[in-house]
Amino acid sequence: MPHTKDAPQKNIRQAKFEDGMEMVYVNFRKDENQINKKTKNKDKCRKLVPILGIVLIITFLILSIFVGLLFMCYSALRSELTELKQKDSALRSELTELKQKVHDNILPKEESLKEGAHSILADIKNIKKQMGKICPDSWSKNGSFCYYVSENTLTWDKARDECRNFYSELIIISSTDEMNNLGDIYQYKQRYWIGLRRDINDVNTWKWLDGTQMTFSNWNKDEPNNDENKEHCAESMSGPWNDQDCSRHQRFICKKVLSYVESTPYRYFHDMGDWFDMYPDEIQN
Repeated sequence: MPHTKDAPQKNIRQAKFEDGMEMVYVNFRKDENQINKKTKNKDKCRKLVPILGIVLIITFLILSIFVGLLFMCYSALRSELTELKQKDSALRSELTELKQKVHDNILPKEESLKEGAHSILADIKNIKKQMGKICPDSWSKNGSFCYYVSENTLTWDKARDECRNFYSELIIISSTDEMNNLGDIYQYKQRYWIGLRRDINDVNTWKWLDGTQMTFSNWNKDEPNNDENKEHCAESMSGPWNDQDCSRHQRFICKKVLSYVESTPYRYFHDMGDWFDMYPDEIQN
């Protein structure tokens, strides 16, 4: 009977033991799986370490090359800058030397030329005072004007240009008194161009070379008649006026005021190094 009672309890203990062993086995398997996973992860990390090392080495080499190139460029630029500074210094030194040469050599000559020009102007003033106001050779004085009567014949346009070459104008007759005084210089029965011409915009209007309209006239009888619509310039027939073809060749009369009696202007050296013309009467006393 005692043996009969202990049998179930033994079975129960055995069953519990087996269950415990099974739990231990299950836990052991779980731990083993976790250990295997960790081992695999460590293996992967071990494989990545050499790769990362290679990447770091390559990166370092690239950075080293880049820094080396930057240093070379910097050195080249610095060398070029130093060379440019040296050239700039040399140019500044050369410029200073040239300025000194100008100051030492050219400025004294310029002052000498100015003094010479002032001396010439003073001489001209004295000569002008001694000569007084006279007309040039081959010119006739009448009142405050000088007149030139040509021996050669030209068209009206060329006669105008010829008078301007003498620093005068083809004669402009402004009054009856002047017209009458011209009788002393006319040659008998000669025709002379005067500075009167039809307006290009109105053939019935006559204008003098200075742009003023004709207010005094001395037209011959039945003139101007504009024969064949070709007579656009005025001539003086030793007194009375007539309209004539401008292309006809004939003598002419030039006129200029006494204050410009010299036909050739004096030439002076300008302070800036150029020559310029000046008439004697343009020199202020």
